[in-house]
Order: sequence, then structure tokens, then C-alpha cells
Amino acid sequence: MKFTIKVGVAIVLLLGGVVILFSNGKKQDLQAEVKDIQTDSITVDTNQNSQETLVFQITTEEVNKIIIDNRGERIELLPTSPYSEEEVRTNLSGWYVHQPYKNVYSVKYNKMSDILYGLANIKRGEILTGNEKSLEEYGLVNANFKISIASKDKEETILIGVPATSESRYAKLETDDRVFTIHSSALEPYSYQAFDIVEKFVKIVAIDVLKQLTIQFTDQEVAITVEHQENLDLGFTIDINGDEIEANKFRQLYKSIAGLSVKEEIGDAKYGPPAATMIYTILDSDKGENEVKVEFVPYNNKSFAVFIDHKADFIIEKKEFFEMIKLITNQN
Repeated sequence: MKFTIKVGVAIVLLLGGVVILFSNGKKQDLQAEVKDIQTDSITVDTNQNSQETLVFQITTEEVNKIIIDNRGERIELLPTSPYSEEEVRTNLSGWYVHQPYKNVYSVKYNKMSDILYGLANIKRGEILTGNEKSLEEYGLVNANFKISIASKDKEETILIGVPATSESRYAKLETDDRVFTIHSSALEPYSYQAFDIVEKFVKIVAIDVLKQLTIQFTDQEVAITVEHQENLDLGFTIDINGDEIEANKFRQLYKSIAGLSVKEEIGDAKYGPPAATMIYTILDSDKGENEVKVEFVPYNNKSFAVFIDHKADFIIEKKEFFEMIKLITNQN
């Protein structure tokens, strides 16, 4: 299966959202984008004499870590990952979930935008000046809802307590016992569980950095090889087991591969012999090449546990995986 793509053209596929399968190597700067929006918002607030009500003093462009403790789950978000720039080129948000999972995963663009943009909406409402109640009565002793942000040289944490009204909750900074109220709607971006904000795709690699994808299952193997031309004007060719395929058919095929998605998080998967394997060989500016192996180990009658580096956090439906395999093998 073979066709040629011009490098100057971007392939954008809708997979429950916008996913860039072929990129120009440029990534959107989400923090800079949010900073522009926040600057406009803060200017308006200043005119209304309310800028001093902002809870966090760390600005959006300074944030390099966000930790959300909510309902017994800790979510740690960082704008860095252990992966090469080429491997994560399709990450639109530029942020990653480091906890609570064993592996590191991309954060959805819209969810991350809400989290960063939402920092400017976390403001003090009513400031309680007396000793009306103890901190325990406000729900601020051993609070189970915390939002922490950090910069290079500073960290701030807000504790969220019990409801003050139907539309607000009590809160305080961790280092200050003064209690204030905060509007409940401002907390919505921080009220999700990790599985709600993480990208669900098993693995997406931009075609322009993919050298080869080998899919092994039962007694079969499919090898997708991308031959990159030195002269970028010539584009590159893609061969699949030596057979030819029309460009439109390949786009649908790769859409099926890239769109393979997990359905549920798990914590009890045990590694064993995989029923199938997907091996990505990715061009790497530092190493030359980098190999990433995704293994599908039987979890139950309906699902595979998805293992990367012998660690699994999610399961995928066997039905979806084999539908992808059927699409590949029925190309001839």
C-alpha cells in the first residue's frame, strides 16, 4: 500500500476532537494564549477595583506545576514529560498528567485551557473577620479538596471547605488562617477526576516523525513503513506490506489506528504474554530513532489492558482493537 504526501500539507482528522496526525512541528503555546485572555480579564477587574481579590499571586505564565487533591485522588499536572518532542508532537495542550497514573499522559486541550484560564477566576468573595466558627466547622481542617500551583520559586495552596451558600464554599490559603468564600462555579475546572481530563488515545504519532509502525497479532504482522525524502518538496511515501492503497483509503486506515481509545482506568492489571503489540519507530532529533512498544494483554473476556513499559493504567475493548485489525487486513 503506497502513496505520497506533500510535506506542506497538514492532515487533520476529527477523532472526538481535533487531532493533528501530520504537523508542521509547531505547537500552540497554551499558557501564552491564556495569558493574553487573562490580561484582558484582569484589566477589566482592575477598573472595577477587584484585582486584589485574586487568591493566587503566581501568574499563569509562571505556573510550572498544578496539583489537585479532590475526593481522595491526587492529580499532578506538569508542562514536561519523559518523552521526546517528536513522540508527543500531537499533544495540543503541552501539559501532562504525572499522577495518579503509572505512566505519563497528555492532558486534553480544552480541559487544560479551562484549568489555566480558571486560575484568574479563583477570587475571594466575603472575607470573614470574626471567629464565627472554628476551621474544623468550615471544613478546613484536613480538607479533602486542595488546589496547589507552583512557579520556579514559589508555591501556593488553597484549601476548599464545606458549602457556605448554595453558590459558594469556604476557603483559605494553606499559609493563612483567614477564611473567605469562593464561588463554586470557579472550582468546576478542578472538580474533575483524572480520567476526565486525560487524552484517551492509546498512541498518536504524527506521520512526519513516524518511520515505521509494526502491528503483531495472533500469527500475523502488518508493517507500515514511512520513507521520508531528503528533499521535503517531494514529500514521503508509505508502504504497507508492499501493497498499494489509495490516499483516501490510507487516511481512513490511519484514522482508525490513531483513534484507538481506552475505555476505563484500572489499577490491578498484571503483565503477561500480550495478545497483540504495536511497535512505533519514531524519528528522534537526539537519538536518531526511538522505539515505543504498546502491548495488549488480556484483562477479561471483553478487554485488553494497555501496557507501556510493562505498566498499565487503562483497558481497551477487544472489539475496537479487532475492528481496526479487520480494516487493515481487508485493504486488498
